[in-house]
Amino acid sequence: MRPRTRLPCSLLQEKILERLNLAVVGTVLEGKVYDQPPEGSPAPACLIGDMNVKPTGSKTRAELDVTTTLDIYSDAEGYQEVQALSDGVCQSLTISPLDLSSQQFRNDDVAFDSLQTSREFNGTMIRRRATLVFMWKILDVS
Repeated sequence: MRPRTRLPCSLLQEKILERLNLAVVGTVLEGKVYDQPPEGSPAPACLIGDMNVKPTGSKTRAELDVTTTLDIYSDAEGYQEVQALSDGVCQSLTISPLDLSSQQFRNDDVAFDSLQTSREFNGTMIRRRATLVFMWKILDVS
């Protein structure tokens, strides 16, 4: 019989927000890491986006692969700012596992998966966007 499946999404999002909000103190992203930005909030900003959860455990091990997407927006000309912000976010999230023990999960691994940059025209200006994808290996230790 397989172990029950619990989803760590809410906790993982909370811990990502915590880590990033600490990491961006003193940078242009300070106070601008959101799961839903306030209406009309200016760039630069970092948004925690989609999550995809896939069970990968066995009959005795409750393990999940979680993919998360983060979007970084910049109104600066060129890609320099959005790429620098992406690098900081990437380093912050991959330097060490997140502590998920408060709900009896363990973050066994985190890996940077991909980065895609693009330009978006919002009617008056070009906004730069970087989409970062991270992969988390989460174990249910309850």
